[in-house]
Amino acid sequence: MLVEVVELWWQGKKLSREARKQLKPVRGELTVERRWTHQDIEWAPLYADIRPYQLETLCQVKLRYWKGRNVVLSGVQRGPDAERKKGETQYEQWWWCRILS
Repeated sequence: MLVEVVELWWQGKKLSREARKQLKPVRGELTVERRWTHQDIEWAPLYADIRPYQLETLCQVKLRYWKGRNVVLSGVQRGPDAERKKGETQYEQWWWCRILS
């Protein structure tokens, strides 16, 4: 489905309302899928992507809110580690998605 996405968190910290208003939404095709493990376990984690790939994949996705055309997803994203120059870490992330079609 075609959506516009605004990231509600930045590096594991919730953004203020004023900061969120300054962000330009990312537009793309939202896919939420289960990536099967080699054992085909049904409770394998869900992943969300925006294509073309404009945002880091959202892992361990949970649906937090859905009303009309508004959806909020939460999960974990990978990103650079602020304390290490060549490391990466995981951050909590929430996406607000507005369904366009």
